[in-house]
Amino acid sequence: MNNWKHNHILDLSTFSLEDYNTVLELTTRFKDVHKSSSRKLPALQGRLITNLFFEPSTRTRTSFELAAKRLSADVQNFSVSTSSLSKGETPLDTILTYISMGADILVIRHESTNVPADLANYVDINNINTSILNAGDGYHSHPSQGLLDLFTLATFFNPLEPSTNTLLNKKIRNIVHKFQQKCAYSPPLKYSGSVLDGRDIITVQVKNAMFKFFITASLKVRAKRRYDELKNLNKKITFNEVLKSVKNRDKSDRERKHGPLKKTKDSILINTTKLSKKACFMKIKDIMDRKLKA
Repeated sequence: MNNWKHNHILDLSTFSLEDYNTVLELTTRFKDVHKSSSRKLPALQGRLITNLFFEPSTRTRTSFELAAKRLSADVQNFSVSTSSLSKGETPLDTILTYISMGADILVIRHESTNVPADLANYVDINNINTSILNAGDGYHSHPSQGLLDLFTLATFFNPLEPSTNTLLNKKIRNIVHKFQQKCAYSPPLKYSGSVLDGRDIITVQVKNAMFKFFITASLKVRAKRRYDELKNLNKKITFNEVLKSVKNRDKSDRERKHGPLKKTKDSILINTTKLSKKACFMKIKDIMDRKLKA
């Protein structure tokens, strides 16, 4: 782990292929610990792991607790029902309490976006030697779940040596396509339809969709939106760097061999350059309502 650069794990946007392969390699080594005679490894012996779950999540919290114990760590569990949050204590107050007790790693679950990132930023600014692991922050990110999904897929295609290389296999894209098509054309009975979002949905997966929208905006506006997202995550990056990245991504998407990103003749262009998110949704709804009533 000498090449590991991350003090915190808040989302996977900063992970490199090398980072992913490091995780896959370690997971492969650790996955059968529960089958050994001792059922433990001393990897985290002497370390204190604190699970701070500000919203209920039995499976995730229990998984983190069990994993920490299997690696010989000491574990603390925070419970909202017995905490001082009802007295006005903030998440920051709570983590400072556990940091003062010597927590090496704080596993944080919160219903609001960016709470783990904000707490990690405070830790870094104040030179506190504690790592934050995001166990889910609302609809934003759940990196441990993403890494588990990655390991599951990589192991399925190469059980002995799972790596990111196996995920370049065309079989995976075909499986995803078939799943998307099934959801689109045969949604669960309680739903009357489905919505799929993706960079090549209308050109590859669901060519016969009732509605096809090609949603875009000017290059600078898209770069500004992405820049604002990254700044909210406390990423150190300039607008020009983001602009260059988006421009390169556009070129790559347009020129790729399979499912190039382009507007099809039967799709409806929605330019959001001057639209708010709400205005965009209302415009799409209006188009759909008019067509369904026709």
